[in-house]
Amino acid sequence: MDEEQSVSTTSRASAVAIASETLAAFCRPTLTPDAWLSALKHYLTDDAASAYATVLPDRVPCHRVTGAASPTDGDGFTQTIRVPTDAGTCLVLAQRPSGHAPWRVGRIVLPRHDL
Repeated sequence: MDEEQSVSTTSRASAVAIASETLAAFCRPTLTPDAWLSALKHYLTDDAASAYATVLPDRVPCHRVTGAASPTDGDGFTQTIRVPTDAGTCLVLAQRPSGHAPWRVGRIVLPRHDL
């Protein structure tokens, strides 16, 4: 793996932090759609911000992050991070276009719930 693809401990910690902060902003179903997206979009890629603009926050099942986020796998460009919430553990895909760019969230995967 070349230097650009490897991920340092500091870089991984930055990805974990952005995932946790993103979920803290995401898990606020009582906000108005505009306030919710305004708080969330700072953490998102442009594509994700466009996609999450269609989400109604009152449909978000979580209300808070309940524990420490932890990375599951990744490299210098993408990291998958588990973030525990009061609705279960979410997966957050953090990504960046280069090894020196800031991490942004491209996707949040909610836990599955049986109906």
